[in-house]
Amino acid sequence: MLCGPSSIYIVCFMVFFMCFGVMIVYFILFGNICKRIAASTYGNVGFFDDKAFFVLLLGGATLPLALMKELREMKLASITLFIGVILFVFVFGESLIFNVW
Repeated sequence: MLCGPSSIYIVCFMVFFMCFGVMIVYFILFGNICKRIAASTYGNVGFFDDKAFFVLLLGGATLPLALMKELREMKLASITLFIGVILFVFVFGESLIFNVW
C-alpha cells in the first residue's frame, strides 16, 4: 500500500524468486538422494551415478507439468515432491544410523 501501483511488481518478483529458489533446492535434493541411492545400489557406473543426470531426468519429467495451467493438474508434481522428501528422510536417517554405529 505504501509503494502504490508499482508494489505489484515488487510482490510478483519476490514470489517468482522464492518459487524459483524452492525449485532449485528441490532439484538439488532430488539429485543428491538419487545419486546416493544409485551409488549404494549399483556402485560406480559413470554418468548414471552423477547428480547432473538425475537433475536432468527430473527436469525432463517435470517439464510437461510446468506447462500445465490448471492447479488440479499439478497433483502429480506435489506427489513427486512428497515422495522425494520421504526418500530424503529415509536416506538421511539410514546414513545417520549406520554412520553412528
